[in-house]
Amino acid sequence: MEVRLDCLDIPQAANGDEDVATIIKVEDTALLVHRFQKGECYTSFEEFIGILQHYQQQNNVFFIRDSAERLKFDPDLIERLVYKYCLFSCKQGRKKDRGAAPKIRPNQSSFKVGCKAFIRLGLKQQHSGEYVLEVKSSNLEHNNHPITAENAFKYPENRRVQVDEKLKSVIISPEAKPKQVLEYIKKDQAKTLSSRDLYNLKRKLQQDEKPCPGFPSQKSAATKQNLLKPEERMVMLEPLLHNSWSVCSERDAIQKEFIFSNFNEAFRFITGIGLEANRTGHYPEWHNYNTKVGIILQTPSVSTITVKDINLAHYIDSLAV
Repeated sequence: MEVRLDCLDIPQAANGDEDVATIIKVEDTALLVHRFQKGECYTSFEEFIGILQHYQQQNNVFFIRDSAERLKFDPDLIERLVYKYCLFSCKQGRKKDRGAAPKIRPNQSSFKVGCKAFIRLGLKQQHSGEYVLEVKSSNLEHNNHPITAENAFKYPENRRVQVDEKLKSVIISPEAKPKQVLEYIKKDQAKTLSSRDLYNLKRKLQQDEKPCPGFPSQKSAATKQNLLKPEERMVMLEPLLHNSWSVCSERDAIQKEFIFSNFNEAFRFITGIGLEANRTGHYPEWHNYNTKVGIILQTPSVSTITVKDINLAHYIDSLAV
């Protein structure tokens, strides 16, 4: 798919340093703060996430899901509210526990500095009988870290973009200047990337498109083979969903959190995944906090779940046994 750059709404890049993050003003701060006070209700989890994202963009903060319990049995409630309870904590929240073993070197790149900001949601049945998500408690006062655009820019989540065919064509186009592409991404997805981020993303997309020497059609054929038809998708996903995997609410990917008895087990688990990813050339997204490891699987070149993700998920489950 080719996209002409002159047909896209790409603003001229501003003069100055393109690496400096900007604040996107979306809604009045006082109104957004009010939506996270105790007793505030949401008719859907999607509504809460939308308001939370606006608040994060406006205030240069970022919350991550710390713990949660998913709803069961009622399909309508599961689709609308997702969780029975859910705790969102500041990304720079609890410090990593160094554990009893003094030889284990703590993660030097961790954002965890003990910030106490959080938002806790819980299921509530209103007088009308309708179920909603209610804010049970919250603390929006951040501490131990700066609340600036420069600090928020360091969070990987704030520089992660969803690459569809249109954006892909813009990024890899030889006609597009880096500043133009960065401005386009900022307007299209409200994400501010650095020049290095764009370079890495462009390189990855070009590698995904590059055919194998001597087999020019192998890449496209392999991609088609790995795509899932709608009827195949549910059949192949069902065993994973029954094994605690879930489909991400914000993009077409699958995710799962693993908890181990100690850090060494978690480290061996991550190492095993890395070795398999290097062997297959298919890499997951992952994060870890002490003995917890979170995995997200998606094929970036097509921005969806493919056979590669299904196979890697089963392999990851086998490592965790």
